[in-house]
Formats: sequence, C-alpha cells, structure tokens
Amino acid sequence: LSGETGVDKTYDGTTRMPTGVTGYVSAGAGSLAGVISGDTVSVIGSAAFASANVERVGGVVSGAVTALAINQGTVALSGADAGTYNLSWTNGSGTINPASLSVRATNSVKTYDAIAYSGGNGVAYSGFVNSETSSVLGGTLSYSGTSQGALNVGSYVISPAGLNSSNYNLNFVDGALTISAAPITASTIAVSKTYDGTTVATLEPLNYLLTGWVGSDSASVTKTSGTFDNANAGSAKTVTVSLTNSDYAAAGSSNLSNYSLPTSATGAAGTINKANAMVTANSSKVTYNGNARNVTGFTATGLVNNETTVALTGVSTSGGVGTNAGIYTHTASGSATNYNLSFTAGDLTIEKANLNVMANNDARLLTQSDAVNFAGVSLSGFVNGETAAVLTGTARVSRPNASSDVVASKYTGALQASGLSSSNYNINYTAGDYTIVPSNQLLVRITPVSNTYGTATAYGLASVEYESGGTVYSLGSGGVAGSSVSIDSSNLVS
Repeated sequence: LSGETGVDKTYDGTTRMPTGVTGYVSAGAGSLAGVISGDTVSVIGSAAFASANVERVGGVVSGAVTALAINQGTVALSGADAGTYNLSWTNGSGTINPASLSVRATNSVKTYDAIAYSGGNGVAYSGFVNSETSSVLGGTLSYSGTSQGALNVGSYVISPAGLNSSNYNLNFVDGALTISAAPITASTIAVSKTYDGTTVATLEPLNYLLTGWVGSDSASVTKTSGTFDNANAGSAKTVTVSLTNSDYAAAGSSNLSNYSLPTSATGAAGTINKANAMVTANSSKVTYNGNARNVTGFTATGLVNNETTVALTGVSTSGGVGTNAGIYTHTASGSATNYNLSFTAGDLTIEKANLNVMANNDARLLTQSDAVNFAGVSLSGFVNGETAAVLTGTARVSRPNASSDVVASKYTGALQASGLSSSNYNINYTAGDYTIVPSNQLLVRITPVSNTYGTATAYGLASVEYESGGTVYSLGSGGVAGSSVSIDSSNLVS
C-alpha cells in the first residue's frame, strides 16, 4: 500500500485524515497487490499525517505552507490469511492549511481622568480548535491605533497586534475606546438678599460650588439670576438656577468638553433677611363730646413690592381710648414674617370743648346799690346733655369799675364773670353790660332765656321799676297791682 498524495485539510490539531479519506491506495486495481487468489486478506485503519501542525518552509511562522508526509498511521492487514503476509508501505503526501483565528480587541470605556490611555482591555479569540487556547500562540500581544495616548472625551480605535502562529491565520479586529465626560455637580451656596417680596435670587460666581474637576481643571458659573423656593424671609432656603453650557467659563486651559456640565444648580443655603419697616400707631384729635372716643389702626413705611399693612397680620394696637379731655397713648406692637419692625406710638387727643360763660346784662336804678353777683351768668356749649354740675367752682360776676362808674349811663362790658373751671371745657368768659338808670325812667328786666334754633322764643318779664324823688316803684309782681305809668316824649315816667 502507499499513502495518498494531494490530501488537504484545515488545521484541527490532530494527524487524522479528513473525513471520508483513508489516506492510502492499493497498487492493484481494486485489490491488494501480492495477495494469492483465494486468501482472505483486507485492510483496516487509516493513514495519518506525519505531524498535527501546519508544515512551513524553513520551519518558521512566516514560511510558506508546504506538504508533509502521510504515513501508515493505523493501517494494517486483517482477515483469516493476514498473518501470512507482510504489508509494504510507501508514504504519501498532503497539506495541513492554517485555520482562521479571529483576535478581537475588547472595547474599553473610561471616564475622563486626564491620564493618556495606553494598552488595551484584552482580546477575545474565536476559532481555536481541539480545545486550544492562546497559550499556543507566539509573539506578544500589543495595541496600536488612535486610542494610544488618547486623553480627551471621544471615541478611539484599539488595534490589536503582535501575536503569531504556524497553525492559525490570525485576523485582528479593532475594538473601541470610549472616553466619557466626567460628571460635575453644582450647588448654590451662601445666597442672600433682603426681603423684596419676590423669589428672584441674584448670584455671583462665589455663590456656586462646582465639584468633580480632574487635576487643576476648573470653571466658574457666570449666570447671575436664580430663584428662591418662596419669597418669604428665612434661612436654609433652597435656591435653584437653570444652567446651559454657555453659563460656564473655563479657567486657564481647562477643556470643558471633557465634562458633563449640570443643567441646574441647587442648594439649601439661601437666606432672605427681613426688611426694615416702621410701624406708627394712628393718631387722632377730637373735641370732647362726653362720649367714649378711640383711635385704631396703624400705618407703615418701608414696605416693599407694593405691600400694604394687610401684610402685617401679626401687628395690633392698644390704648388710644378715653372720654375726658386729655392725651391717650396709642401703641402698636407685634411681629412680621418678612419685616424687622420698629414702632412709634400715636395718641388720641381729646381737646376741651368750648364753653361760653356770659355775664348776664344787668341794670339798677340810680339810687340803688349793685346786687350781689348781679344777674348771674348764662352758659352755652355743654355737650351730651351736661349741665353746670360738671363744672368746678362757683360763678361770680363783678364790676371792677364800680367805684368810678356811678353816674346814670350804660357801661358796655362792665360786668366780668369768673370762678369756674373744667377739665373738659375751655371756659370763655364774655363780659356783660351794666346800665345805671336815671330817675323817672322805667327799668324793664327780661328773664334770661335760651332757645333752639328754628323755634319761637318765649320771653318772660322779670320786673318793671322806676325811681322818682328817691322812691323806687315796682310795677306788677311785688309792686302795685294794676299800676300804670305814662312815659312822655322825653322817655320820662309821670
């Protein structure tokens, strides 16, 4: 027998013939050469390659693939008469071709760290036969491509290389390096303002805290407007700012494209300080009227955003209540959510009412003496039904010039009233006239009377007198009943 020639197979890590190939041929057509007719002899087994490996010219990995011997392998004679024969074998030849092996670079992902990328993330193999592993490969795994030295955010190529094998055709497949942006966190800090009735927050770069920078990289936030969680005064308030990439300013050579910049900044470190406001209790000035009077309410200055005293729900007033003439303090007190309050007192001033005390006009006959207190006084201006009982003192009427005003005449303003006082009335005295009536003239006295405007006045006759020859005559009550007198053209009584 002889081994076949021209047998090809793909490397499978064994010396076996390809499937369906025995690897030998007989020298005779259809029979074993040299077997005596009638003997029972057959062939069993299979020829084998002289080596399981790919044969290369010069025995080097880079050498061309060449044929190698096909030897007897397990080929043997079988049958009843096989023992009477010797098998003669001539080697054949065949070729083991390299198998295909894929070497794929494993993808790598990293977050920007300012460190240049080097090497790779290993490789994945596809195509090993006969349970072989990378240990059968020669050379040293290495990497190239745009990934080597890559620093900034982006996608790069990892190209594997450096391995070799006599038994495999290596197919190197690129992998990818992805450098993702480093995350930055942003918060607002130490934002403050004085209460202005709005949620508007005004910020400066120092009001932002940015963390997550790599190495010496940094940036500042240029946006100056944000929002408080509500408009009321307080501390630990949340301040939120909406941001875009254009709101960041890189410091130095910092490359902001290597960072994932936040779209908002928030923090619970905001403070809205109370505004200052002055609260003044209302004042009022009224005139005594005998009833209880009061003043209420207050005004405020320093309120913001068109706010009114309605916003000062915690403020109330007290005092400012009185009946009698005087000054009654009216005070405001309390607190407000959004204002530091200072207070100024007001007052209720009840001014005295005006009371007119008029000395009643009076007269006497020439021979008579002045009457004590003359005709008394008339009072006008009382309020709330009050009378002279509310006054202090006793009304007196005097005639200061009595010693000089002695002749018959009318003395205007001669009677002076005095003697009264009041805590609720300004007493205004009005002088009365005094007349000394000459002899033989009638002195007619009318009873003092007061009346309400719009009604008829009823006058009363107090007395009618005259003096003649030193004698005083009274007509009517207390005088000569039914008496009558005549008055001539000179106004004299006869």
